Amino acid sequence: MIVFKEISNYKKLQKSKTKEQFTNILVNSTAHNISTPINSIKGFTELLELDQSVMHSLSSKEHIRLIKLCLKILIFNTKNLMEHSVIRLKQFKRNQNTINLSTAFKDILEIFKIQSEQKGLLFLKFFDTTVKDRLVRIDQSRLELVLFNLLQNAIQYTFKGSIKIKMKILNKDVLITKFDNIFYSSSSYIRTDFQDKKEQGIQNEEDLKQLNANIIRTEVLDSFSTDQQFLSISITDSGKGMSINEINQVFSLFSLGKISQDQINQQGMGLGLTVSQMICEQYGGKIFIEKTEIEQGTKISLIIPIELVEADDIHALITSRTQFFDSKTQETSNFDHPSVTDRLGQRFKREYIGNYEPMKTLVFDQLPNPSRSASLILHQNQIECRRQNNQKILIVDDTPFNVQVLEMILKQIFDIKCDVAYSGNEAIEIVMKRLNVDAQDQYQLIIMDINMPGLDGVETTRKIKDILKNNQISKIYAHTAINLEQFGSYAEKGFDGFIAKPIEVNYLSQVLSQIKLI
Repeated sequence: MIVFKEISNYKKLQKSKTKEQFTNILVNSTAHNISTPINSIKGFTELLELDQSVMHSLSSKEHIRLIKLCLKILIFNTKNLMEHSVIRLKQFKRNQNTINLSTAFKDILEIFKIQSEQKGLLFLKFFDTTVKDRLVRIDQSRLELVLFNLLQNAIQYTFKGSIKIKMKILNKDVLITKFDNIFYSSSSYIRTDFQDKKEQGIQNEEDLKQLNANIIRTEVLDSFSTDQQFLSISITDSGKGMSINEINQVFSLFSLGKISQDQINQQGMGLGLTVSQMICEQYGGKIFIEKTEIEQGTKISLIIPIELVEADDIHALITSRTQFFDSKTQETSNFDHPSVTDRLGQRFKREYIGNYEPMKTLVFDQLPNPSRSASLILHQNQIECRRQNNQKILIVDDTPFNVQVLEMILKQIFDIKCDVAYSGNEAIEIVMKRLNVDAQDQYQLIIMDINMPGLDGVETTRKIKDILKNNQISKIYAHTAINLEQFGSYAEKGFDGFIAKPIEVNYLSQVLSQIKLI
């Protein structure tokens, strides 16, 4: 007897598994290879901090501080790769530790406070009284990664206005009431068509409310007991907002990729948001887009279960609180809480609130209105003043730390001040303003990043060249981590030269000399 068996599908499956394993090995090896030098750089930086001869200089202190912040960003980006691989391989292991919510995220907030200041944005933090001095058990490392990704996304797509983070602890009953009210009050509420809407995607704002409410209710809250506590975090920006298509795909890897005709990635891969959602779901939580409007901003929220821990030593908590609020992160005296009756809340108000100048509180359910903020106007005026000194160089880059490093190199090594822009549209606006003031007084050098959201560097360069027409003075150099062989002919893309990332000071000196800036 001869038996024939169809094995083509089995072979395809085996090939697919092999490819999956190879991909994961590649990702893990790459992450490891990146982590190894990071570890060395971090160690040497900490040794430099201990060297009093180095730390005696204020500029050295600033340089080391920036190195450490940039290292943290690199570490978080590496963690995204590793976490994605771990979850895909079903090797995720929960790891909870006890943290003080008032102090646990100080480093993360410091990174984005600095980046916000660089871009002229207000960075606002509102911690509810339910969070102040509260000890909880949660996976601090992964929650830090989630916050990093959400804030990174907010700052990348916000060019004016503000970014605010709000944090509070809510119990299950409060959340059920909140989301049931949203769900049942929605004018498009039809319980029977919920699954269809989920599969078809969001079509309008009513769909967004209804889907969020039902998903949180059925996929998160129904899985926990009535006394379960949840950490609720929302991040609101005044950035570019999202389209309906982007809302439906924002948590899917590569789904929002936008490649220009010059093969420039204008949107990123979506790795950070994808990993953040995967982590939250592993702990029974959820991230969702609560509100968004084109050119007005986005409010993204997360809910994740936590375990409350009672404090054994109140004095230790007060000490840690003092260290945290000595930082320059802007605070508010309004905690958006119906009453402050708990012992810690009263003590905090009595001992510390009086030392801080009250600030106008933003309404959480509304997107920030930049025109109404005196502090924001001051930020923007400071940036505008820098552009009135007829600087010879314009730096265009969407990453604040890249801009800051290049600014410092030009100022400290070559004694050259420069103007900055954090997007293609902003660069075009600056060039046009300067052209209207004096057509003959233009930038001699524009250093142009390539991978930017919205208009990429190539598109921006073409538009600026068209604006300046036959201007022979302004030279635009491509500044990118893409190697020259892969980038192709910079002249065909409209550039006058190419400066690789990371920047080499000797080569930059040659460029400045050719343009007669030194």
